[in-house]
Amino acid sequence: MAPLCRFQPPGAEHHAQHHAHHLIQRAGEQDHQTLHHGAQLDRDRGPQTQLCPALIQKTEQQRRQKHPQRMVAPHQRHRNADETRRIAIENRRKQLAECIWLRQRVLSHLEAGEDLLVMGDFNDGPGLDEYEKLFGHSGVEVVMGVTCPPEQRLFDPHAQMALESRLQPTTARFYNTEFERYFEALLDFIMVTPRLAAQAPRWRIWHPLNDPACWRTPELRDALLAASDHFPVTLDLPL
Repeated sequence: MAPLCRFQPPGAEHHAQHHAHHLIQRAGEQDHQTLHHGAQLDRDRGPQTQLCPALIQKTEQQRRQKHPQRMVAPHQRHRNADETRRIAIENRRKQLAECIWLRQRVLSHLEAGEDLLVMGDFNDGPGLDEYEKLFGHSGVEVVMGVTCPPEQRLFDPHAQMALESRLQPTTARFYNTEFERYFEALLDFIMVTPRLAAQAPRWRIWHPLNDPACWRTPELRDALLAASDHFPVTLDLPL
């Protein structure tokens, strides 16, 4: 596979540009919103951002895999297995198209020598569900550019931990009514460019149960639990 800074799954050569454009456009339409015109591929630069029909066909062929009850999203309601698979694959396909578009925006800034931060709730993370494997990489990995040269990668220590180990922090906590217990996931990120990462910024997840300082402050702990099922992520960046 080519580097994610020039994302091209195997077998994409024949129909690449048409299907990439169709997929990115479809992602915006399903959310009843139009993505920025930058989502359309620049014809002069060639098919740099591509998803192929073979890849989509592969996901459909594997819809009836084993383990249909595996958690495919931390906050989905209970559905039958076929419907869960269909929705999970469709959502991941849409999300991947959006992340490829975002990665192209990131690259345009990096190639201009500009620093930037990419942050927010991705509703995704490395290893979040089994359907990620059908597409090769998570959307988070695409935006980070994990297979690009070091100078073109974004960095987030929590995402890096998830890529390198099964031990990772979490930023969200959801109650599953079927199993009557809470599940946690790493979904929220602050990614920085190499020059900003070199300034040794400090990331913090304000998790009321996992951050000792939050736990020791009852008012803060209770407020964080009541405010949202996602917890704040902050970055202290020396300027």
